[in-house]
Order: sequence, then structure tokens, then C-alpha cells
Amino acid sequence: MYLNYNFIRPGPLAKMVQEREIDALNEILPLGYKAQEPESFYMWFTKDKKQYWLLLLIIVIIYFITAILFESLLKPLAVINLIPITFIGVFLTFNLFGFNFDQGALHRSSC
Repeated sequence: MYLNYNFIRPGPLAKMVQEREIDALNEILPLGYKAQEPESFYMWFTKDKKQYWLLLLIIVIIYFITAILFESLLKPLAVINLIPITFIGVFLTFNLFGFNFDQGALHRSSC
């Protein structure tokens, strides 16, 4: 049986609360049952590496949509080249000012 929850706080606090709750739950569970955290995330780290083809497909779709909107074949390259630059800026900003890059940061950077 799996129990999923969404704890919207910084990562270290979420880890601390998860460990505390697992320990408390293991004390009250009957003999033969055990609560534990999942081994790993399996969605992105698959062996067949299909996720990289999906990233390439997304970039191609962005290129075609912007080529149609700009009515040019060169202007979409400027938009695609800005994508890594904006992510570098977001990561540097969070690093320089000491903010935690967590789920809330991903939500705020995509707005």
C-alpha cells in the first residue's frame, strides 16, 4: 500500500517531517508492517532514455510554432537560444541570494 502526500515547504523541512512521521508510524504499526520512504524516483531515470527524445520534440514544436508566428525561419532560433539563458539566470539568482530552489520556485519561475 502506498500513501502519497504533498508537503509544500522547503526540501530540508519536508525531509525532516517525513522522517519524523515515518518513525512515529512505525511505532504504532502492527507486527509485520513497516513504513518506509520510496527507494527512488523512476519517472525520469529510465533505462531506455526516451525522455531526451521528448525534449528534442518539444524544442522542434517550439521552433515550428514560433516560425509560423514570426513568419521567419531565423527569428525562432533567437527564442530557442533564450531558453537556456533564462534558466541559467534563474539558477544563478537563487544561488546568489541564498533561496532554496524548490517546488514553489518552479511555480514562480513559470508564471
